[in-house]
Amino acid sequence: MTRLVIDDIRTFTIPVTAYARTVFEARDLLFGHPWDEVWLDYDMGLEVTEETTKPLVLEIERLAHEGVFFPVGVFVIHTANPDGRMAIRNALSPY
Repeated sequence: MTRLVIDDIRTFTIPVTAYARTVFEARDLLFGHPWDEVWLDYDMGLEVTEETTKPLVLEIERLAHEGVFFPVGVFVIHTANPDGRMAIRNALSPY
C-alpha cells in the first residue's frame, strides 16, 4: 500500500509512504508516482504563508476535465476546514 499524506504539520500512526509538507513537494510527489491513497489537508502553513492546497486541487481538476487522470486509488480529505473540505470534494468529484 502506497500512501501520500499532503499536510504541513500532522503525522499519522498509520503506515505512510511519503509526507509532502508543502504544495511544491506535493506536486512533485503526486505527479511523479502512482498512489493507492492520497490524503489531503487544505491549509498548508496557513499561520505563516497562507498557503493552501487549492492550486494543486484545481490543477488536478483541470487535468481530469482534459481526460488526464492520475494513478490514485482514492483521495482522502482530512482537513478540519469545512469550506476547504467542500472545495476539495467538489474539485475531485471526477475521481
